[in-house]
Amino acid sequence: MSEATEKVEEKLGVKVLRIGMILLVMAIGVFGWVEGSTYTATGARFPLFLSAGIVILGTGVLVKEVRTMRRGGAHSTAAYDYEVDGLTPIEVLRRGATWLALLIGYVIMLWLVGYMATTVTWLILSLRIGARLRWLSAIIAAIIATALLEVVIQLLNVPLPMGLFYVGI
Repeated sequence: MSEATEKVEEKLGVKVLRIGMILLVMAIGVFGWVEGSTYTATGARFPLFLSAGIVILGTGVLVKEVRTMRRGGAHSTAAYDYEVDGLTPIEVLRRGATWLALLIGYVIMLWLVGYMATTVTWLILSLRIGARLRWLSAIIAAIIATALLEVVIQLLNVPLPMGLFYVGI
């Protein structure tokens, strides 16, 4: 494998991961913005301001990525998909639709069952589908990542959605 091919493959993974993370962070930001807008003036406004910033910055980065893809330039994620993976346009669309469906499912499940169970489930599916990890590896990694995130959230004392049908872990 040539050095140029290795760089293209590395950039493809980084681009796909970046777009997925942007969409995930924006979804969490929108959800936090809605939740934070119900706090009183004397309550904690941190989630509202943080969520607004996340949505604004995420939108800017997403617009940049989409423009690059539309131009089909050398740094386009779609161009890497065609060159490296040998995918057809339908397969690229299917890959994008899969990740979009996962993100929409994450937001809906946040509302229904709350943060903890949704995050573990979403990470397991994402690691299984995206990183192609074995089930056991994906489950262990998802539990560890969610536990570490929970520690940070508890330290910051940030309220997260419990969901209509709360399922705690």
